[in-house]
Amino acid sequence: MLKCLLAAALLLPVAAAYAQLSPAAKLSEVAANQLGIIEYCHDKGHAGADAVSAEREAFLGAPSTNLSTVRAEELGRNGYSVAPDGGQIPVSDLATQQNTTVPALCKDLADSSLQFQAAIHKRIGHLEGPGDAGR
Repeated sequence: MLKCLLAAALLLPVAAAYAQLSPAAKLSEVAANQLGIIEYCHDKGHAGADAVSAEREAFLGAPSTNLSTVRAEELGRNGYSVAPDGGQIPVSDLATQQNTTVPALCKDLADSSLQFQAAIHKRIGHLEGPGDAGR
């Protein structure tokens, strides 16, 4: 639960930046930026490929190719979150604000992505009938 709250706290600046957008557009841009940040973490050796895959799977629920979503993902890949004013906040500054390090922040985000993926898969499995699994 704490890890999910940490991930949510990390993304609050992103969500605030898009207050003027529709809920679907907001979700898409927040998801794109988080995906980019987890890819950044992976590139730095602070998150596994499984976390990137889990986040990409979650992002497929809110895909978009609009310019702001593409920009949000690119910023994340470059180690930036989107600030409420549309500026950029380095992941290192986010870690400092959370009284942690970039590797620890990345680990928490990766763990949250994997936990979310496991919960969704469990829920989907619960909704499927015994003969539906694997279809």
